[in-house]
Amino acid sequence: ALTLNPTRERHYLTLSQAYCELQQFGKAIHVLQMGQSNLGDNPRISLALAEIYLAKEMPRKAFEELTLVLKMEPDHQKANQLLVAVRKELEE
Repeated sequence: ALTLNPTRERHYLTLSQAYCELQQFGKAIHVLQMGQSNLGDNPRISLALAEIYLAKEMPRKAFEELTLVLKMEPDHQKANQLLVAVRKELEE
């Protein structure tokens, strides 16, 4: 699906979710990074990356992605909530 239509956000999110379910987080991250490359700034892709980074205990990378989401959508509730948690984790 990505080869045929690399401009569909849903394809990147669905494939990365499938990789996450298989515990293949590196592949999931790669797919989402391809999505960023092909689609440009996209809050849903950045949020998905942040969630994977949090699961992999990579709070700095999660912070970067959440900051991107909030630049695009300042009132994004989930990104704001996750950012509070990430900040606490980085302060420890």
